[in-house]
Amino acid sequence: MKGITCNSNVLGVMDLRRLVRILLVVVLTCLMAAPAFGRDETLISGPVDHGGFGGPSIKVADINGKTAFLMGGYGGWFINHAFMIGGGGYGMVNDLKAPFEVDGKTLYYELGYGGLMFEYVDNSHRLFHFTVNTLVGAGELSYRSKNDAIFEKYADDTFFVLEPSFNVELNVTTHFRVGLGVSYRYIDGLDIAGTTEEELSGVSANLNFKFGAF
Repeated sequence: MKGITCNSNVLGVMDLRRLVRILLVVVLTCLMAAPAFGRDETLISGPVDHGGFGGPSIKVADINGKTAFLMGGYGGWFINHAFMIGGGGYGMVNDLKAPFEVDGKTLYYELGYGGLMFEYVDNSHRLFHFTVNTLVGAGELSYRSKNDAIFEKYADDTFFVLEPSFNVELNVTTHFRVGLGVSYRYIDGLDIAGTTEEELSGVSANLNFKFGAF
């Protein structure tokens, strides 16, 4: 009986050791696989390079069949030499006649809009490269008359604006870039006499200047 008890103890110890070895193998396998299974897929991963830029922009646009000049600019946080998140805004700077008069007074357009800006820059380090950006925001259109230095404001309304743009950009210096491109201004929600959403929407030619850390 003692012999049988001894053999049982030996077998028990061997089974215990085997179980411990199996557990160790399982634990080590899980530890080795954990980084692979635990790695999240993200748009931006690894070390992140930070920068930023901003600068003025000039737009030549078609509004209701007439040429309009808009000035403004955009800028923001530049990530990994490729993505920009920021804001921008533009306003009309020339006198553009509205399609009607009030009490014999000539009316002029007054236009401004702005919003969030998102931009992708392809191969930012190259001398010439392209950028694609989009402005999403709101604006206001109104009519005004001018009598010497006195400006009278008439009807006005706000609207939603979405303006995607494609540009070719030149690296002039390490901290200065110039871009030339085209954009399309999509207007929605405008309700004002004399001008429709379609007439305010249209193509623009853009000249952009950027200053910053790229």
